[in-house]
Amino acid sequence: MQTASEQPRRPAPGQPLQPLQPAVRQLVLVHSPLVGPGFWQPVAAALCARGVRAHAPRLPSLEYSYAPYWLAHAAGIANTLPEDAELVLVGHGAAGLLLPAIGRLQRNRRVRARIAGYLFVDGDLPRDGASRLDLGDDQAAAARLRERVGAGMLPRWRDDDLRSLLPDAQQRAAFLAALPSVPMHMYDEPVLVPDDWPEARCGYLGLSDQYRGAEAGARALGWPCRQLALHHLAPLTHVDDIARALLERSAELVA
Repeated sequence: MQTASEQPRRPAPGQPLQPLQPAVRQLVLVHSPLVGPGFWQPVAAALCARGVRAHAPRLPSLEYSYAPYWLAHAAGIANTLPEDAELVLVGHGAAGLLLPAIGRLQRNRRVRARIAGYLFVDGDLPRDGASRLDLGDDQAAAARLRERVGAGMLPRWRDDDLRSLLPDAQQRAAFLAALPSVPMHMYDEPVLVPDDWPEARCGYLGLSDQYRGAEAGARALGWPCRQLALHHLAPLTHVDDIARALLERSAELVA
């Protein structure tokens, strides 16, 4: 039981709340809106087996979300975050663009938890007002996609597209079955970045050649970066390697 002298003082009327020290460090693994909600689960389990707290929330279903999708997704994740922890937000692929908004919404909650770092995994870097298609290295391909899809749905991966990345047929089938239907508008809408971001250190973990431009941009910003010679879906096939890399990169951010 706390004595009167040990109890935290309440602020005087009109005084701001004083920040409290978070209790534990925790990794928050945010999956891309292009993949199913279980994408990070193997890595989260591997981290937990190492004694590391990991939270792998699911994005709100697009079936029940409305534009702007990026804000609906960021708010859905922020509402699941623990209230008493030091958090490192980890975004894979297109989820990276959600991290600044998640961080801002988390700070708005006025709880003991705080954002200690942002880690981008094989994806583009946020740029205020840019859409996901604007940020890609191959703008000619983005233009062709806009022309082909129009206001429809983005094409999904097919079994033949994934054979080299996910050679296990059972794992590949499960991955394909979990893929959501994604409206083209979600990839063509502007994504906003808070003016005060980043308020914590950022890092980059590359997995493929697809996002070399983003990695170069992260290096130019002075972020700690590392490239693993794997592939974009490596969190499903190289679980221990990814878990180890996340631990190493997150330790750099909060050191």
